[in-house]
Amino acid sequence: MKTKIKIIAKALFLVVLLSSSAIALNVVGVKVVSEAHASVSQEQVYQYLISRGYLVVSLKKESNERYCNNWVAHTIKGGLHFTTTVYCNENEIIGHGDVPF
Repeated sequence: MKTKIKIIAKALFLVVLLSSSAIALNVVGVKVVSEAHASVSQEQVYQYLISRGYLVVSLKKESNERYCNNWVAHTIKGGLHFTTTVYCNENEIIGHGDVPF
């Protein structure tokens, strides 16, 4: 009887261990995929600026930090040059601001 209980306990332990490992790997995988798809692309920012009447001379991420979502562009509108910052959260553009060049 004790042998059966030990075998059942070991089997249960093994099932719990494998299940928790699978769940942990799945959660990490979902996080990596969601982070990869979360940021606003350069093309989205470019189209955002063009749709608002800007001529985009250059466009780049505000910094190389992983969690910085903002973009900085050299733009021209109405014959004036601007440094335009496009503010973004994880998955959408939330606004922009201009500083005359």
